[in-house]
Amino acid sequence: MDTLYKVEATGNMKPVLLMILLQTLYAVVNIMLKMVANDGMSLSVLVAYRFIFASAFIVPLALIIERCFFNKFPTKELGDKSS
Repeated sequence: MDTLYKVEATGNMKPVLLMILLQTLYAVVNIMLKMVANDGMSLSVLVAYRFIFASAFIVPLALIIERCFFNKFPTKELGDKSS
């Protein structure tokens, strides 16, 4: 019975730990951006690099997620008038 409470406690901590991890990553990225900007890199180039790397990460992720979820929908409910 004691292990049940430990499992519930760690299950409730997952969102908090993910939030702390995400905030830590944001802090690291901001510190690195500040270091690069102080080093003399153009802010326009910095923003362009940031958008390129974000797109390179998000586009494949979005395609994979959309492919997984789109296969679950029945085609007749999406407006298929062929039948």
